[in-house]
Amino acid sequence: MGDRRIWALLAATVLLLAACSDSTPDPTLAPGTSAPLTSPPTTATTVPPTTEAPTTTAAPTTTDPNLRFQEIERLVREALVGRMEAIHDKDLDQALLFAGSQRIYDSTLEAMERTVFLQRPSVENYFVAVSELRLDRPDCVVADVTTTADGVIEGVAGPGTTVMVFWPSQAGQVQLGAVWELSTPQSQWIEECDIAVRGVTP
Repeated sequence: MGDRRIWALLAATVLLLAACSDSTPDPTLAPGTSAPLTSPPTTATTVPPTTEAPTTTAAPTTTDPNLRFQEIERLVREALVGRMEAIHDKDLDQALLFAGSQRIYDSTLEAMERTVFLQRPSVENYFVAVSELRLDRPDCVVADVTTTADGVIEGVAGPGTTVMVFWPSQAGQVQLGAVWELSTPQSQWIEECDIAVRGVTP
Protein backbone atom coordinates (compact mmCIF):
# COMPACT_ATOMS: atom_id res chain seq x y z
CA MET A 1 0.00 0.00 0.00
CA GLY A 2 3.01 2.25 0.41
CA ASP A 3 3.33 2.68 -3.35
CA ARG A 4 0.38 5.10 -3.40
CA ARG A 5 1.48 7.19 -0.45
CA ILE A 6 3.00 10.56 -1.02
CA TRP A 7 5.68 11.02 1.57
CA ALA A 8 6.68 14.39 0.25
CA LEU A 9 3.12 15.35 -0.27
CA LEU A 10 2.97 16.19 3.18
CA ALA A 11 3.19 18.65 0.40
CA ALA A 12 -0.19 20.08 -0.28
CA THR A 13 -0.85 19.01 3.21
CA VAL A 14 1.95 19.08 5.70
CA LEU A 15 5.15 19.40 3.78
CA LEU A 16 3.73 20.76 0.55
CA LEU A 17 6.95 19.54 -1.07
CA ALA A 18 5.26 17.30 -3.60
CA ALA A 19 3.38 20.28 -4.96
CA CYS A 20 6.56 22.09 -5.78
CA SER A 21 8.92 19.27 -6.73
CA ASP A 22 8.78 15.92 -7.46
CA SER A 23 -8.88 12.52 20.78
CA THR A 24 -11.42 9.93 21.59
CA PRO A 25 -13.91 10.83 18.95
CA ASP A 26 -17.32 9.20 19.24
CA PRO A 27 -17.93 6.88 16.28
CA THR A 28 -20.15 9.02 14.08
CA LEU A 29 -19.33 8.01 10.53
CA ALA A 30 -19.64 4.49 9.17
CA PRO A 31 -16.77 3.30 6.96
CA GLY A 32 -17.58 4.02 3.35
CA THR A 33 -19.77 7.05 4.02
CA SER A 34 -18.73 10.65 3.94
CA ALA A 35 -20.02 14.04 4.90
CA PRO A 36 -19.25 17.41 3.31
CA LEU A 37 -18.23 20.34 5.46
CA THR A 38 -21.77 21.65 5.53
CA SER A 39 -23.27 18.38 6.71
CA PRO A 40 -21.21 16.49 9.33
CA PRO A 41 -21.88 12.76 9.86
CA THR A 42 -24.36 11.26 12.29
CA THR A 43 -24.37 7.51 11.54
CA ALA A 44 -23.03 5.24 14.31
CA THR A 45 -20.52 2.50 13.70
CA THR A 46 -18.41 0.08 15.72
CA VAL A 47 -14.66 -0.20 15.93
CA PRO A 48 -13.20 -3.11 13.94
CA PRO A 49 -10.57 -5.25 15.66
CA THR A 50 -7.01 -3.95 15.53
CA THR A 51 -3.68 -5.65 15.96
CA GLU A 52 -3.05 -3.72 19.17
CA ALA A 53 -5.13 -1.81 21.69
CA PRO A 54 -6.00 1.60 20.23
CA THR A 55 -4.95 4.77 21.94
CA THR A 56 -7.84 7.00 22.86
CA THR A 57 -8.13 10.49 24.25
CA ALA A 58 -10.66 12.25 26.44
CA ALA A 59 -14.26 12.15 25.29
CA PRO A 60 -15.24 14.78 22.72
CA THR A 61 -16.59 17.98 24.14
CA THR A 62 -19.84 17.76 22.18
CA THR A 63 -22.24 15.29 20.63
CA ASP A 64 -23.57 17.88 18.17
CA PRO A 65 -22.44 16.77 14.67
CA ASN A 66 -21.65 20.32 13.49
CA LEU A 67 -19.64 21.15 16.60
CA ARG A 68 -17.92 17.77 16.43
CA PHE A 69 -16.84 18.51 12.87
CA GLN A 70 -15.38 21.83 14.02
CA GLU A 71 -13.62 20.04 16.89
CA ILE A 72 -11.95 17.59 14.48
CA GLU A 73 -10.90 20.44 12.21
CA ARG A 74 -9.33 22.22 15.21
CA LEU A 75 -7.39 19.09 16.21
CA VAL A 76 -6.22 18.54 12.63
CA ARG A 77 -5.14 22.17 12.34
CA GLU A 78 -3.17 21.98 15.59
CA ALA A 79 -1.41 18.81 14.43
CA LEU A 80 -0.47 20.07 10.98
CA VAL A 81 0.58 23.57 12.01
CA GLY A 82 2.49 22.10 14.96
CA ARG A 83 4.28 19.71 12.65
CA MET A 84 5.19 22.47 10.21
CA GLU A 85 6.53 24.58 13.08
CA ALA A 86 8.64 21.61 14.17
CA ILE A 87 10.04 21.27 10.65
CA HIS A 88 10.88 24.98 10.51
CA ASP A 89 12.46 24.98 13.98
CA LYS A 90 14.14 21.59 13.48
CA ASP A 91 12.54 20.62 16.78
CA LEU A 92 12.66 16.83 17.15
CA ASP A 93 10.68 16.80 20.38
CA GLN A 94 7.77 18.68 18.83
CA ALA A 95 7.97 16.51 15.71
CA LEU A 96 7.37 13.47 17.93
CA LEU A 97 4.19 15.06 19.29
CA PHE A 98 2.53 15.11 15.88
CA ALA A 99 4.07 12.15 14.01
CA GLY A 100 1.98 9.02 14.51
CA SER A 101 3.99 6.62 12.32
CA GLN A 102 7.61 5.96 11.46
CA ARG A 103 7.02 6.98 7.84
CA ILE A 104 5.66 10.37 8.88
CA TYR A 105 8.48 10.90 11.37
CA ASP A 106 11.13 10.00 8.80
CA SER A 107 9.58 12.33 6.22
CA THR A 108 9.54 15.07 8.87
CA LEU A 109 13.27 14.67 9.41
CA GLU A 110 13.90 14.81 5.67
CA ALA A 111 11.71 17.90 5.36
CA MET A 112 13.81 19.61 8.01
CA GLU A 113 16.76 19.32 5.63
CA ARG A 114 14.98 20.01 2.34
CA THR A 115 12.27 22.60 2.97
CA VAL A 116 13.09 26.26 2.34
CA PHE A 117 10.82 28.51 4.37
CA LEU A 118 10.00 32.10 3.51
CA GLN A 119 8.61 32.68 6.99
CA ARG A 120 7.83 30.64 10.10
CA PRO A 121 4.56 28.69 9.74
CA SER A 122 1.70 29.64 12.05
CA VAL A 123 -2.08 29.51 12.19
CA GLU A 124 -2.07 32.97 10.61
CA ASN A 125 -0.22 31.96 7.43
CA TYR A 126 -0.49 28.15 7.12
CA PHE A 127 -4.16 27.51 6.41
CA VAL A 128 -5.72 24.13 7.17
CA ALA A 129 -9.33 23.15 6.43
CA VAL A 130 -11.17 19.82 6.59
CA SER A 131 -13.29 19.61 3.45
CA GLU A 132 -14.72 16.14 4.08
CA LEU A 133 -14.79 13.77 7.01
CA ARG A 134 -14.56 10.18 5.79
CA LEU A 135 -14.28 8.35 9.10
CA ASP A 136 -14.62 9.28 12.77
CA ARG A 137 -13.74 6.38 15.06
CA PRO A 138 -12.42 6.32 18.63
CA ASP A 139 -9.04 5.14 17.35
CA CYS A 140 -8.87 6.75 13.91
CA VAL A 141 -10.04 9.80 12.00
CA VAL A 142 -9.79 10.06 8.21
CA ALA A 143 -10.43 13.36 6.46
CA ASP A 144 -9.87 15.22 3.22
CA VAL A 145 -7.64 18.09 4.30
CA THR A 146 -6.80 21.18 2.28
CA THR A 147 -3.71 23.20 3.16
CA THR A 148 -2.47 26.46 1.74
CA ALA A 149 1.02 27.81 2.43
CA ASP A 150 1.47 30.64 -0.06
CA GLY A 151 4.38 32.78 1.04
CA VAL A 152 5.45 30.24 3.67
CA ILE A 153 7.36 27.60 1.69
CA GLU A 154 9.50 28.42 -1.31
CA GLY A 155 8.07 27.13 -4.59
CA VAL A 156 4.64 26.28 -3.20
CA ALA A 157 1.59 28.13 -4.48
CA GLY A 158 -2.09 27.45 -4.17
CA PRO A 159 -4.01 24.96 -2.05
CA GLY A 160 -3.53 21.20 -2.06
CA THR A 161 -5.92 18.52 -0.82
CA THR A 162 -5.12 14.96 0.28
CA VAL A 163 -6.64 12.20 2.38
CA MET A 164 -5.06 12.20 5.85
CA VAL A 165 -5.22 9.55 8.53
CA PHE A 166 -4.96 10.62 12.18
CA TRP A 167 -5.02 8.76 15.46
CA PRO A 168 -5.29 10.14 18.97
CA SER A 169 -2.33 10.79 21.23
CA GLN A 170 -2.02 10.50 24.99
CA ALA A 171 -1.79 14.29 25.16
CA GLY A 172 -5.39 14.70 23.96
CA GLN A 173 -4.32 15.74 20.46
CA VAL A 174 -4.16 13.84 17.17
CA GLN A 175 -1.09 12.60 15.32
CA LEU A 176 -0.65 12.32 11.58
CA GLY A 177 -0.45 8.66 10.60
CA ALA A 178 -0.51 8.72 6.81
CA VAL A 179 -1.17 10.85 3.74
CA TRP A 180 -2.90 9.50 0.63
CA GLU A 181 -3.98 10.78 -2.77
CA LEU A 182 -7.66 11.68 -3.08
CA SER A 183 -8.14 8.79 -5.52
CA THR A 184 -6.93 6.20 -3.01
CA PRO A 185 -9.49 3.38 -2.59
CA GLN A 186 -11.30 3.29 0.74
CA SER A 187 -9.91 -0.18 1.45
CA GLN A 188 -6.39 1.22 1.74
CA TRP A 189 -7.02 3.97 4.25
CA ILE A 190 -9.35 1.72 6.26
CA GLU A 191 -6.50 -0.81 6.36
CA GLU A 192 -4.23 1.99 7.58
CA CYS A 193 -6.61 2.56 10.49
CA ASP A 194 -6.95 -1.11 11.33
CA ILE A 195 -3.48 -2.62 11.05
CA ALA A 196 -0.89 0.13 10.64
CA VAL A 197 2.01 0.08 13.08
CA ARG A 198 1.58 3.12 15.27
CA GLY A 199 4.29 4.94 17.10
CA VAL A 200 7.77 6.18 16.32
CA THR A 201 11.30 5.07 17.11
CA PRO A 202 13.40 8.29 17.10
